[in-house]
Amino acid sequence: MANLVIMSAGMKADLVLGIPVESILVNVPDVEKSYETYHRLIDALKPQYRMLDSGGYQILTAEEEGKRISFDEHKPLINSAGELNLTPNHVVEVAARINPDIVVAQDFPILKITGESGQRKEFFKKFPFNRKWAIRTSELMVQRGMDLNKLFMPVQCYTIQQFEIFHRHISGCAFGGMSMPVRNLKLNEVLRFWLKMYEYGITRVHLLGTTAAKAITLAAYMARQHFFEWVSLDSTTWMLAANNKQYLASEDLKGLRVGDEKLISPTRRKTCNCLWCSDFTDFAGIINMDSRSKSRFLARHNFMATQNFARNAYVRAGSAANLEEFINNNFTNDRIARETVSAIREAAQYRRTRAISNGTNRIIQVA
Repeated sequence: MANLVIMSAGMKADLVLGIPVESILVNVPDVEKSYETYHRLIDALKPQYRMLDSGGYQILTAEEEGKRISFDEHKPLINSAGELNLTPNHVVEVAARINPDIVVAQDFPILKITGESGQRKEFFKKFPFNRKWAIRTSELMVQRGMDLNKLFMPVQCYTIQQFEIFHRHISGCAFGGMSMPVRNLKLNEVLRFWLKMYEYGITRVHLLGTTAAKAITLAAYMARQHFFEWVSLDSTTWMLAANNKQYLASEDLKGLRVGDEKLISPTRRKTCNCLWCSDFTDFAGIINMDSRSKSRFLARHNFMATQNFARNAYVRAGSAANLEEFINNNFTNDRIARETVSAIREAAQYRRTRAISNGTNRIIQVA
C-alpha cells in the first residue's frame, strides 16, 4: 500500500513535547533566516520525513502587501518588511544544505479568483514564471548532483486545460512528483487533477495548505487504491485552530469553540481518547483552562486529532463502500459528506473503468 503522510507545517520546538511528529514542512525563507532554529527543531522532533517548500506563500503575501519583489540570482535571499528577493538558486542552495526528502520547485501562486476571464488572465500572468522556475530548479539540482526524485513541481492552475499547458511546457524536465494548492478547487476538481497526473505517470503527489477531513479522506482512498505510491498533505490548521481556541473534533476535524464566545456546551461528552484528552470526559475542564494552558493543550490535541483521523480514513479506504460508511458515520456536515462521497464514487468508477479497459483487476500505471 502507498504512503499517506500528514506534513505538519508551522511546527515549533516548544510545542513538540509528547507529540509523535512524523513529518514536517518548512519553507526556504524561514530556514534561510535561521539555520540554528531549523536544526534545533529537527533535533527535537527527529521526523521521518522533511519537506522544503520553496516560499510561494511568501511571494503571494508580498504581492498582496505591495512589497518590492525581485527574482535576482545575483542577490542574496531577502524577505524583509518591504522587500522580497527569491529565486530557484536560493531554493536549491537551502535544499543542498539541509537535504530534505522533498523539495518543491519555486512557484508564483495564483490568486483566488472567480470567473473564467479573470482566472485565465491570472494563469497566463504567472505561467511564464512557473514554467521558467520549474525548469531552472530542476537544472540547478542536476548541476549539483542532487536526487531529482525529491523534486516536486508545483501546479498553479485553475483548470485541467491549463495544467495540460503547464505539463507540456515542462516536458523533458526531470522531477519526482507534483504538488498543488486547493484554495481554488472543489474536491471533485482536485480529484480530476489527480487523475490527470495519474494518466501522465506521476506517482507522488502533495496537496498544499489543507488537512480538511474531506481532503484527507480522498487522499487516503488514492493512496490505498494504488493510484499513487505517495500522497501527502500539509497545513497549519492544527495550530491556527488552537490559537483561535478551537478544538478539532476527532470525528471530522470540525472546529469546536472552547474559548470565550459561542462556546460548545460544557457538558457535551468528549469522544477523543488521545493522550491529551484522556483526563476529560466532557468539555468543562477544557473550557475552564487558563488561556496559555488551553492554547498549548489545543495545539497538541489538534495535532493528534488530525493524525488519528488520517490513520482511521486510511484503514477504511480499503474499499469505496467502507470509506463511504466511514464518511456517513463521522462527518457532521451533510454538504461536506455528500461532496466527499461524490468524489470517492467518481474515483472508484474511474478505477473500475480502467481495470475493465486494461483487462485486469488492478490499476495499471500509464507510461
